[in-house]
Amino acid sequence: MSVSTSEEDSYSGAITAFPYAFRTSNSRAFKLYAVIGGLIALGGSLIFLLGIISLLGRLSGTPAGVLTFQPALYLLVWLFTVAPIAAPVLLVARRHRLGNGDSRYDRSIALAGFVFMIALYLAAIISTPTSQEATVQSGLLATVIQFLYGLPRIVGIAPPLLAALIIVIVHRLRAGD
Repeated sequence: MSVSTSEEDSYSGAITAFPYAFRTSNSRAFKLYAVIGGLIALGGSLIFLLGIISLLGRLSGTPAGVLTFQPALYLLVWLFTVAPIAAPVLLVARRHRLGNGDSRYDRSIALAGFVFMIALYLAAIISTPTSQEATVQSGLLATVIQFLYGLPRIVGIAPPLLAALIIVIVHRLRAGD
């Protein structure tokens, strides 16, 4: 049984979708996003894996109950962090595999992905514990960071949620083009 060239050049899962989308897209912005997003997704996955290993080490010997749900919470946070970073690449790979590849779509979804990464950074600043807040000397950046530090920590969830919604909106609007 021979495999056609389009099937040979396609991808077989989420990990192989990154190089496939990179190869098939003509958008430089998307190619940059595929590299940066892939590295951030990989780095974030390693950080979450090390966090779970550390947590499991601290939980060993404790009775089952309230503390044992924490590893599942880590996995949930990992999923809600990495999935929106990988989503633009997976969407572009799927469109190109189906023959609907478009540079404008690729560029738009990449920019939405970059917005999500910036939103994650803003969420990290907003949710920084008071004991770990750095003092910023002066200037506009100091004013912005002090404002973000002053927000309630629960507000830190808003930027990533809005940015994920932007990815969905961009996909819906550009999918019809």
